[in-house]
Amino acid sequence: MNYTSRFIKHIVYPSMSRWRGNRVLENVRTLKASERFSLDRLEALQLEKLKKLLRHSFLHVPAYQDFRHRLEDVERNPRSVFAEIPILRKAAFRDNRDRYLSDEANEKEMFLNRSGGSTGEPVTFYMNRYAVEFSEAARWRGLSWSGIQPWDPCLMIWGSPIELAQHQMLSFRLRERWLKNRVLIPAFALDQQKISEYRRRIERFQPAYIYGWPSSMSILAQLLLSSGGPLRVQLKGVVSTAETLSDAHRDLLKEAFGAPVINEYGAREGGILAYECPAGNLHVTAENSWLEVVHPQTYQPVPEGESGLLVVTDLNNFVMPRLRYELGDLVSLSSRTCRCGRTLPILEAIDGRSDDTFITDQGILVNGQYFTNIARLLPSVTKFQIVQQSPSQILLRLKDVGLTEQDVQSFCTQIRDKMGNVSIEVERVTDIPAAASGKVRVAMRQFPLPSKHAD
Repeated sequence: MNYTSRFIKHIVYPSMSRWRGNRVLENVRTLKASERFSLDRLEALQLEKLKKLLRHSFLHVPAYQDFRHRLEDVERNPRSVFAEIPILRKAAFRDNRDRYLSDEANEKEMFLNRSGGSTGEPVTFYMNRYAVEFSEAARWRGLSWSGIQPWDPCLMIWGSPIELAQHQMLSFRLRERWLKNRVLIPAFALDQQKISEYRRRIERFQPAYIYGWPSSMSILAQLLLSSGGPLRVQLKGVVSTAETLSDAHRDLLKEAFGAPVINEYGAREGGILAYECPAGNLHVTAENSWLEVVHPQTYQPVPEGESGLLVVTDLNNFVMPRLRYELGDLVSLSSRTCRCGRTLPILEAIDGRSDDTFITDQGILVNGQYFTNIARLLPSVTKFQIVQQSPSQILLRLKDVGLTEQDVQSFCTQIRDKMGNVSIEVERVTDIPAAASGKVRVAMRQFPLPSKHAD
């Protein structure tokens, strides 16, 4: 353990706990104690938290006060009452945000948060300290499964630039280094000319793990492999967050960094929702969140193991509760057991955002990951973006560096194999820009899915 790690472990965290009442480490211990609960005990914990949240919401949150007459039923059958609450879509919340603020909210305990806005429509909302600290604890609980501790040195590779004045940047870097033991490198600053400098900087720092967006970490990985090989660093893991982790990303990161790749799944609007264990399964943070998976068109529950739209309820946020909030991701859940021994539910698959899902003119849904799998087998396709403008029109952007006509035609043929006889406009570009959030959107649908009503 280096000097900075000892300083953070023995000085920073105890001081935060004593003087600011920070309970993150205490919450980590609480979560680690419950990760091997029996299924009945885990469900009982969830239901007690759900009942408490429903009572509070019906009494103190204007958006839910129409359900006050169901308070007695909450005690008897919380699941039934909960299922009657309409699913909350982002646009509806954004347009009526103030109605979701609890009348018991304490300004001193409110933290303003904001979604990344990868769709161009960021959402702002409040969280209470209890929810923030349990979400942070969920991250450290998940990382602890791979032997990573809060004071371990971290190299963070981020996708968006940090827009700070020079004096603010100095303060920011000092806080990152001495309070978090973290060095941050923005991906946009990485190029072939600077990679030797960054290699020396990283190897001098000797991080215990790397944390970042898979698209951003992949830039570093490719540069390292093309200019001297893997890093001379002993890593506990490479942690992927914020974007869907593809098999191609995982393989590249493992090759470049020589360490296990750990998938962190979360969202600003939902906190840390799941973490990958050493056995390779994503375990849901069931103590913090109530997750549902519904059909993206009917909003009816889907069978276990079937992909659907993720609906999230943060069981800890009493400042601005959002019950049954549509997150926008497509996932599948499983109750199968994991050989790691943890009883937390398993997130079987993360299939991307709902607006990454295309639809044919016959009404068949096509997951955006399909196009990533095509590109992976085409050597000259180094970067692409596919946009469905209508059921019969597709725009395919391809980075025009070493691109062969054979691979372009093969890509189009395989798109039509899945999408039918669609019109494909091919646009050759020098690069494919990230979204406003800094994330790279590979597949996008620009129109809503048609609604289907359940029988």
